[in-house]
Formats: sequence, C-alpha cells, structure tokens
Amino acid sequence: MSQNEFKTPRDLLRAYKEGFVGSWCDPEDTDKLLGELRHPLFGVAASDLYETGKGKVALLYKSVLKFDPTFGSHERQTTGDCQNGSDLVAMADGSLKEIKDIKIGDYVISAFGKKRKVTNTFKKPYNKKMVELTLSNHTKVASTPDHKYIIDNITMKTKAIGLLEVGDSVFMPQVDYEEEQTFDMSNFHDGEIIDENTDYKKLRLEPVESGYIRAKGSRCHIKRYVALNEKLCWLLGLYAAEGGVDGFDGKAERVTFNLGGHESVIAEQVRSYIKEIFDIDAHIYQVPSKPTVIYARINSVFVANLFKHLINGNTYTKRLGKELFITTKQNKLALIKGWLDGDGYQGRYQTIATSVSKDLTLDFAKIANDVNLNFSISKQDMSHDDHRQDVYRLKLTSSSSKHEACAKAEYVTEIALKSTIGCMIKILGINMVEPEE
Repeated sequence: MSQNEFKTPRDLLRAYKEGFVGSWCDPEDTDKLLGELRHPLFGVAASDLYETGKGKVALLYKSVLKFDPTFGSHERQTTGDCQNGSDLVAMADGSLKEIKDIKIGDYVISAFGKKRKVTNTFKKPYNKKMVELTLSNHTKVASTPDHKYIIDNITMKTKAIGLLEVGDSVFMPQVDYEEEQTFDMSNFHDGEIIDENTDYKKLRLEPVESGYIRAKGSRCHIKRYVALNEKLCWLLGLYAAEGGVDGFDGKAERVTFNLGGHESVIAEQVRSYIKEIFDIDAHIYQVPSKPTVIYARINSVFVANLFKHLINGNTYTKRLGKELFITTKQNKLALIKGWLDGDGYQGRYQTIATSVSKDLTLDFAKIANDVNLNFSISKQDMSHDDHRQDVYRLKLTSSSSKHEACAKAEYVTEIALKSTIGCMIKILGINMVEPEE
C-alpha cells in the first residue's frame, strides 16, 4: 500500500499491522503538509533522522489510538526513539521519577524547562544496542540511536545521538518553572503540637499566640508558617556546606553550623536570619578545646526536621530537596551564595565550591544552570588514601565578562542574563550498551 492510498486512519492502521514501514512526522510540520497529502496526519517529513523511519508510526499517534487503543503497545521496532524505563525524568514538583513509572496526568518539566502535562505514554520492545554518552558533568545518558538531542542552545538545532561524536556537546536545559512555597512547620514534628486552638485552661498549659506553635513539653514558640525566601535559601546553602542535625535516639532535634573562627560575620548573619524567619534564637559560641571553630546552634525539632527535609543526607550523601529545584531564580541564587560562603573560595577567573558529596555537587550544577551561571565539574580522586573521600569541585563563572559569583555573599551581585536557555555539556565518551529488558 502506498502513502497515497491512506484515505483514513483505519487504512494506515491496517497497513502497519501488515508490516508497513513508515517514518516520523513532527506535529509542527502538519501545516506544511496540507494540500500535499490526502490527510495531514499521514505526513512523511523526516530528512535527517538516524536510520530514518524504520519501525515508526507515521501519523499523530492519538488518531490511531481512537480506532485501536492497544495499537503500538507491543509493536516491534528496529529503531525506537526511546529511553530505558529506568531513566529519570524531572517532574514539575521538583522530584525525579523513572520514565516507566510516569502516568497520564502527571506533570513533567519539558526539554525547554516548562511545566507540561503528560497526555500519553508508550512502551515498545527494543532488541538492539543503545548509545550511551558519558558527559563532562559526571553523568551518563543512553538512548536508541535515532533519539534526537539538542546540539546548539541558540538555534536549537538537533542531531540523532547515533551521529554524535566525542567532543560534541549536548544541551542541558534550565528549569524555567517556579513556585512560591510556604511550609507549615507543624508538619515537621511527629509529636503533639500546641497551637492557638488548644484548650489551655483544661490542659493547664501556657497559651500560644496566633500564628505560632510549640511542641508539647517545650516552652519554645516558633512561627507556624514559613516562606521559602532568599534568606531561608541562603541558610540552606550554608547548611549544605557546614551544617548538620543531631539529637537523641537518632531524632532530629537541633541544627548546628560549624564555622571557621574568622567567620563571625557569617555567624551573626545566621543568628539574624533565624530570628527573622522563625522568631527563635540561635546560640553562637566557641569552646576552649576548639578555638578555631564558631558554632551556631538552633535547638528546635521543627527547624531540624525542615532542614533535614530540604537538604537530606549526611556529609558524604547530602543532596537538595525537590522543592529547591522549582523555587524562584532569586532563591536559587541565594542558595548558591550560602553554599559558597561555606565551601567556596575565589580563584583567579572562577568561583570554586568543593564537596565530598557527588550528588550535592551535581544538584548545585543544575541550580547554577538555572540562574545563568556557566559551570564545570572536576573530581580529585582520593582512592590512594583510604582515609579520604573523593572531592568534587564546581567551578562557576558568569555568562558576562564581569565576574558575578564570588565566595562571599556580600560580594555577589545580580546575575547576568544570557540569551540562551541552558548550557552545553561536552561529550567525553560514547559506548554501545544493551537495553534494559
């Protein structure tokens, strides 16, 4: 059956079932096909795909599904334009989800950083090898050879992964979607909460004023609703570098920042922000046995659990919570400032932050990309020393000639906006790998 014999979607459906090999058609090209074909859904518009068209659906998939909802779910493909089921997709709530677990109605972040609703999913068998890229940001990605990747973040030109070479670069998009977020601090304590609605007289308790809460058995009142703003994000960035939570029986009961003896200004900034955000006191002190350390401690189960939620893991496994990937760009910049104030230093042409947590470094690379900072990641291999962890360095530069990111928050100016919507990541290695079952 030739293309011109496709008079209805049923004709094309029957042709596929009889073994027809079609090719891909971009829905955006549909208007160009009007007048050239009997039906715009049957367009054949592929010209630069790797192994063009073998085993692919040649019309807008939804139209076929109207006639046969099961069509395509088990079709055999020579090329697949697909990802492995375990590949992670950025969701609109800031989390990551394996692509096989995504459902219709979920919201994802698109290749251009926008929030988009999932309208359909497809599962197709594939029995050839996939192309795996090793990238300069210390990540890997694998796709079927015909899967297109953006190779220019200005023109948005694409190329099939099977045609890419070592030394080429692929696009890392920004998250261009953000939400204003407020936390109810009562959610960060699993014990009994005393609030303004508690019957104080009956229980013989000290009252709590409107808008505040406290844990039963505690005299410390704290603001109930806390916005994720620049000051809280700065504290979270500093916590990612220098902070930790501890308590009795493994519970999170207090937050401690371990600062250098010369960082009294930063310690006072912690005290000021904690008071403004939560309306509780942070205790700043030193001990004779460690004169080079300043401690800033917040004794609050609520604050400890909030920080543990937003920056989870220990020194070696820390990473950013999902809410921080969809906060505002100014909040993201404040987050980076805090991290640099704790673990950053100024190089000749770059600002450099170090961490023993690979995941945390990769997370901050995503944040840096979102706020228009160019970055590179390097690793110092410490495998020769059994007592030391590998160190990861995130090197930051602005997109302008003026240096924008500095190691101390008071010197960080406004970000330099660039015309592109993400950065390019260099390909360091290419391998052919087996697909998942």
